[in-house]
Amino acid sequence: MLTVIFEQLSDAIVVLGEDGRMVYGNAVAAHMMGFDSPAALRASRPEDIWNRFEVLDDTGRPLPVDELPGRRVLRTGGTAGPFRIRYRDKRAGEERWTQLFTSTIRDDATGETLAVLQFRDVTQQERANDALQFLAEASAVLAGSLDYDETLSHLARLAVPRIADWCSVEMVTPDGSIRTLAVAHVDPEKVAMAHELGRRYPPDPNAEHGTALVIRTGRPELMADIPDELLEAVSPDPELLAILRDLGLRSSMSVPIKARGRTLGAINLVSAESGRRFDEQQLTLAEDLANRAAIAVDNAHLYRQATRAATELQTVLAQMSDAVLITDAEARVTFVNESVARLFGPIPIGSSVGSMPADVEILTPEDKPYPVDRLPTVLALHGEPVEGLIWKIRRKDGSVVVLATSAAAVKSPEGRVLGAVAVSRDITARFEFDRQKDDFLLSASHDLKNPLTLIKGVAQMLMMHAGRPGAVDANSFKDGLRRIDETASRMSRAINEMLDVSRIQMGRPIAIEPASTDLVELLRQAVDEQLAAQETVSVTVFSEVDSLRGEWDPLRLERVFANLLSNAVKFSPDGAEVVVRVAETGGETNEAVVSFTDRGVGIPQSDLPFVFEQFHRGHNVAGRIAGTGIGLAGSRQIVEQHGGTISVTSKEGEGSTFTLRLPLRAPRTEMRT
Repeated sequence: MLTVIFEQLSDAIVVLGEDGRMVYGNAVAAHMMGFDSPAALRASRPEDIWNRFEVLDDTGRPLPVDELPGRRVLRTGGTAGPFRIRYRDKRAGEERWTQLFTSTIRDDATGETLAVLQFRDVTQQERANDALQFLAEASAVLAGSLDYDETLSHLARLAVPRIADWCSVEMVTPDGSIRTLAVAHVDPEKVAMAHELGRRYPPDPNAEHGTALVIRTGRPELMADIPDELLEAVSPDPELLAILRDLGLRSSMSVPIKARGRTLGAINLVSAESGRRFDEQQLTLAEDLANRAAIAVDNAHLYRQATRAATELQTVLAQMSDAVLITDAEARVTFVNESVARLFGPIPIGSSVGSMPADVEILTPEDKPYPVDRLPTVLALHGEPVEGLIWKIRRKDGSVVVLATSAAAVKSPEGRVLGAVAVSRDITARFEFDRQKDDFLLSASHDLKNPLTLIKGVAQMLMMHAGRPGAVDANSFKDGLRRIDETASRMSRAINEMLDVSRIQMGRPIAIEPASTDLVELLRQAVDEQLAAQETVSVTVFSEVDSLRGEWDPLRLERVFANLLSNAVKFSPDGAEVVVRVAETGGETNEAVVSFTDRGVGIPQSDLPFVFEQFHRGHNVAGRIAGTGIGLAGSRQIVEQHGGTISVTSKEGEGSTFTLRLPLRAPRTEMRT
């Protein structure tokens, strides 16, 4: 009855005698141990059975026969288990797991103690658990670094000897060739030998087996058994064939590493000395491993691309002359380039865009405090378009910078606002230039309108006198005509100045027509005209020579002298004195030197480099004292066309000195229209 029951069980049942002989074994036991029938199993000797298998404990350590659970329970008696036993069929190379329970019974007929062993095959469960644990460890390795060379090398070492005796990782290079990234084996000498063989026998990209085929097709390859014919086919010479045979290669798998539709490489797993034989279940494990490796490699590629792109972008932004500021969705600063620091001072990363440095004041174009909630990045974050917004900043030193800013929201592909970017350009020079041009037009209109009014008034007065019988006074007519002539001359000079400005802006030189001219006499005439036009400031001329004759354009120089004298008088207080000095240097580089010195408002240090620029006026006089900002620009051009130089020294509040140096013979230029 008991035998019938044992035969119906799904577990293997074995009964051993005290000497280890097989007393009983059911059909399941016979099948598990590789026998055709229970009778064949019972007829075998103990050594015939155990010689078929390599028995290991659950850590992979070989178990001696005397340590087998059946032998141990015979020594100790009672019941024991469960035990986890791993065993490998030496003939088939297959490795399996069993869970074993043991107990002892006494044979009443003989008085012998017998060991009863109940086996349950748990191979699938153990393989699944081992695979999950291995994949978890592999995932941790792959996630541990974005250097995929390092992680894949670590992965290969992790696979040996857990799932294979050999593991290699091959990657496709940018030129399409195959590079061996890693080789792993428990024996370092064999690893070195594998690298040497790889150098001596590089892989054939057109091979019909192995890595090349897997990378070409993107499909895995499983060879449960590696036939000798294959070794012969892949060996180009007898030496390599002998080495491969000596390695005892038994079974192999090659799986592709694929990401985004591209095959990046392959993982090769080979069994040899362990005798394990790969099957579809282990191929699935290898494919899962390759998929995880592909994600890691792809992430590493994307990270490198993103890092490179970010570095390139940051380099470009850092070198931009425009100020670039980027915020997150909460208007906190995440990036500023060097131009921002130059304009605003240091702005800490993570600070709010509204918390500008304490020594910077934000203003509207009308010089009113600028509302924080209308800053460009804040507007962009709220979806308002910002294009060329004009605003100002006033620094601690009092200097004002005018900015034109454009800003836009940074959004995710789904439309979620991630932050904002603002680009600001310093338009102070352009802003000031436009303002100076407006001042020039206003002043020029005023300067031209006043003489016309005077001319018209004098002409009307003369007409009234002429219309009265016997009331014509020759002296009155002469004085009126003189005033008309002088006023018309001033208008002519102003118009000529504007024409010269137009020529300068068009890149044309001011034409010079040199003639023999007495510089001292020309200068005294200009002083007389200036004294006749006003009575509040005196002008004194000191000349080292009574006459200084050279080849100059008298009309052009007369305008230069008139301009410098007019400026000196205009910027001097009532009762002040303007001093003009004339000298001749002599020697080989003989030239005339004329200086104009006043004790007026002077020129601020920050404006000195721009004194001779068109439309530029010192910030201490702009808007307070009338002027066009073109006289000095024209004067410089005239002096330079004469081959000379004009310079200025000044201190705000103490006055200025303009100095002309003119060669005695000016070069002749052609007039161009």
